[in-house]
Amino acid sequence: MHRDRQRFTRVPGVTQIRPDLRVEYLRGNVNSRLGRLDAGEEFDAIVLARAGLERLGVERLGETLDIVPAVGSGVLAVDCRRADSDVVELVRSLDHKQTRQCVSAERMMLHGLQGHCNSPIAGHARIERDGQLSLRGMVFTRDGSQFVHSQEWAPPERGEDLGAYVADDLLRKGARDLIGEIPH
Repeated sequence: MHRDRQRFTRVPGVTQIRPDLRVEYLRGNVNSRLGRLDAGEEFDAIVLARAGLERLGVERLGETLDIVPAVGSGVLAVDCRRADSDVVELVRSLDHKQTRQCVSAERMMLHGLQGHCNSPIAGHARIERDGQLSLRGMVFTRDGSQFVHSQEWAPPERGEDLGAYVADDLLRKGARDLIGEIPH
């Protein structure tokens, strides 16, 4: 990130939080990215996932940005043949009910929006302290300068209904126009 007018071209949502920044792509593993930052290369700061840094045991000073990620970010899925009952049982033991409920809500929202692979659609569901399932959804223009946002709550077992409701709310707020402006 550069202070003079950073290019946040492909990180939707950041420009709304910090309009003074410009974002550029930075490729490579975490250590090489941090090395480029520490070497004083063209960046004043970089955006990394806190969960990834914690997993790697990297402690750095920084600011936490409240960014809604892409639908299903960080979720692993395992698929197997139904005919392999032993494998089905093994895979079933890996299931995490709350994660499945969250991802079901996110995916239903994505389905309702009918985006395509280039659509800047973000969604994040989580079970909150009060036991409610929360779903935040956002749709952006390609440059992130315009967006629509929705957040709603429901019981965890109603995740798909919640996803459909948030998608409808985003569409009422203009998501279809934002998605339609982005070429496939």
